[in-house]
Amino acid sequence: VLLVSTFVSGFLIHCASERGVNSRTTPDERVYAFSSYFRPIYCYAVDDTSHRVIDSITGLVGPSGLYQMRISPDGRWLYLGRGPGTDIAKVDVASKKVVDSVLDMGMFTLSGTGDTLIASRMSRTYLFRTSDFSLIRELPIYIYPPERCASKPWVVGGAWLDSQITVYDFEQDSVIAQGICRDKTGDAQSTRHVSIDPNGKRLWAITNQKAVVIDIQTWTTVADYWLYTALGQVSFGKGGAVAY
Repeated sequence: VLLVSTFVSGFLIHCASERGVNSRTTPDERVYAFSSYFRPIYCYAVDDTSHRVIDSITGLVGPSGLYQMRISPDGRWLYLGRGPGTDIAKVDVASKKVVDSVLDMGMFTLSGTGDTLIASRMSRTYLFRTSDFSLIRELPIYIYPPERCASKPWVVGGAWLDSQITVYDFEQDSVIAQGICRDKTGDAQSTRHVSIDPNGKRLWAITNQKAVVIDIQTWTTVADYWLYTALGQVSFGKGGAVAY
């Protein structure tokens, strides 16, 4: 199952599930999504072709709205980015209540086990324990927006509209790889979003004009594709990579 974020009727639909890297469903095949910054969070059954809303969560929108959402691997907790100057809230899915929060630290993702939250803001990257939001460490690198590898304790990102990309191992506290995003002609490309494939071998970078595929071990560009519409990021499903 591949679930994506996309624009529908002018509103950005954000999906949270736990299938793949950027597509996240709960273990019992539910998906949570919200459209627009100030609308409720709706819950759908993945295998329901009628697309009926089976549940919803309201009253959790901050003064700046909702900007991002992740869900824990066990489906118990939603993590809501409620905008600049507000917070990242941890929500108990069962009670639909906020149980903890931490000051907004920009875009964020979760580790594969769900016990670490990785956020990047203002040229720094922060690691928090999701159990109590205590700070594990602060890194002097910028990984934005952070995306994790499905099979390794890695996060990847590139500074917004910058050509440098960083792959970081948050368990070993070390940079695995770092380099410039270049297309097949060798021209540097400013990145909008970077994803890493599930086996940790290749990066997919979305630039203003292209999708660039980079081999991590050799840091060589193995392919690039012209984009004929504005795309935001890449997700991975059973059939491969999908840009949207």
